[in-house]
Amino acid sequence: MIGGGISSSFNGYTYQTPNQPADKGSILRVNTDLKVGYFNWEDIGIGLKTNLSYYNRQSDSTSNDLRQTILLVGPFVRGYLDNGIFGEISGGWGSNNIFRISQSNLFRGEAGIGYTYFLGDIGRQNYWLRNKQIAIEPMLLFRYDRQNFGAKKNSDNYRSEYGPELRISVQVYFLRQTMMLPNPIRGGRRAD
Repeated sequence: MIGGGISSSFNGYTYQTPNQPADKGSILRVNTDLKVGYFNWEDIGIGLKTNLSYYNRQSDSTSNDLRQTILLVGPFVRGYLDNGIFGEISGGWGSNNIFRISQSNLFRGEAGIGYTYFLGDIGRQNYWLRNKQIAIEPMLLFRYDRQNFGAKKNSDNYRSEYGPELRISVQVYFLRQTMMLPNPIRGGRRAD
């Protein structure tokens, strides 16, 4: 199994603190995922997942601009039911380059459920090949991010984010059989 997804968002923000002018601006987020896995058992796959995220905050009123790139790598495990529904858990550890200072004490954990919808009727004239290797996968998951600041891994100074996320990705399942449909009938006779 190999695949990945991409997501992006663009939104405005306002930070208000007492006795300070409001900080307003815009935020651009771009997130990409890549997974490579193997089904060791019939319905359970394990593999490696990488995540590359870009965050750009542009302030309209102050100089609080921020650009951040995060790279996370870690394992994932996925289990399927017979009807295409799957569950997946993953963990990732990595680093970022916030304020031109590289930090390597980031962690992300995810757990969720999804559905695998195999694309069908792919081919030159939509009847030569029915594809059971390429799939679209919507997934609802819960995500937890934590970044420690300071020299110690268990520092009391940290930032964490958590909450639900909806993700849509494309997966390619290698080593799966494809089903050839019969040749079309030409001129009233079946082509040999």
